[in-house]
Amino acid sequence: DCDDACFLAKAACIKDQFKIGSPVAFGIIWTPDHSLNFYLNHNLKIIVIDQDGSWDWKTKEINLILC
Repeated sequence: DCDDACFLAKAACIKDQFKIGSPVAFGIIWTPDHSLNFYLNHNLKIIVIDQDGSWDWKTKEINLILC
């Protein structure tokens, strides 16, 4: 399930943040039918991570973003 994968990825990121001692902008995006992760890279660009590759990139509606 895509929601579970996103929460696991966010939890892994939080755990790694404690190891390196530096905050990382990493979160979850929910659309009407899918969820994805994102992070802010060192160039201040948002990178979207779709664990199963099923997100339709033409989807414009985002219901919620959790950082």
